[in-house]
Amino acid sequence: MNLQNLKNALVTGTKVTKMMMAILIISIVTISCGKDDPVNNGNNNNQFQYDRFNIKAATIVYSNEDDNGEFKIVFDDYGKKFRHEMSDQIVISDEDAKKYYVLIPAEKKYLEYSSEAGASNRYLFLYYGDDVGSAWSYYPGFIKQSNRTIAGKNCSVCKWGADGETFEWGGWSRITFLHSVVSGSDVSKFEAKSIVESAPANSFTIPDDYTKY
Repeated sequence: MNLQNLKNALVTGTKVTKMMMAILIISIVTISCGKDDPVNNGNNNNQFQYDRFNIKAATIVYSNEDDNGEFKIVFDDYGKKFRHEMSDQIVISDEDAKKYYVLIPAEKKYLEYSSEAGASNRYLFLYYGDDVGSAWSYYPGFIKQSNRTIAGKNCSVCKWGADGETFEWGGWSRITFLHSVVSGSDVSKFEAKSIVESAPANSFTIPDDYTKY
């Protein structure tokens, strides 16, 4: 994959990636509207962080139809360090270091950005369904469904519809465990199938055998 093709792939993405971009847009709106919500995210200083997960670290494997059947996320420091493993690329962000990497395992090469933009990858997996006043709750037909056990966790689940599409979103501890979009006979869905509440060592560093584009 040459550099231009890589950039094109990052722009177009899979169907699931495009779907998750919708989450990103509303999440940013929700963050700005709810930044003063006095809910504790479980971090050590008891200060609420609206754009953080509620557990310190995790490794989560998801099933889906669009990326060779599954993908994985890994995070630490409540999401400040984040890794998203897809079939053809790995995205790593380190918020404190202001570094954002895209790795291409097939070529053992990577791109590096000195930017906080990589934090947006975390927003794709933040879950706001339990937040009072969340922007999501104003969507047409929005309802909270019965809780559902997903990957062994007791997840809340929301459902709504608009423009001929039905959306279903579920999560636990501010982490998205389920996202589904049904439009006619077309279904895009990803769902957590396992979670370990830890992050393997070296998850957020570049392997020694990779070279920079």
